[in-house]
Amino acid sequence: MNTIFLKKVSMPVAVAILGIAGAFATTSMASNKASVNVWGHKFTSSAVPCDEIKMCQTENNGILCRVDDSDDTSLQLKGKISPTVCPTTLYRIL
Repeated sequence: MNTIFLKKVSMPVAVAILGIAGAFATTSMASNKASVNVWGHKFTSSAVPCDEIKMCQTENNGILCRVDDSDDTSLQLKGKISPTVCPTTLYRIL
């Protein structure tokens, strides 16, 4: 009787424990993603909507990537997703 109970309960408990462990492992891997450096672009004109200026990073460090990093009012650089569209917020490389 005792072995039958253990056989019926042990497999679902083991599956649940493995599932929980897998969920925690996946969450911790996602939070450790590295920053990616990409070109920052500014809008110049309708003929050149995304003008490549300098390298920025994708990870939010709280400091926006700008044309002139020493001037907080300087034009903000954006990430390019197509030849004419640059909407992605980028951050200064530290």
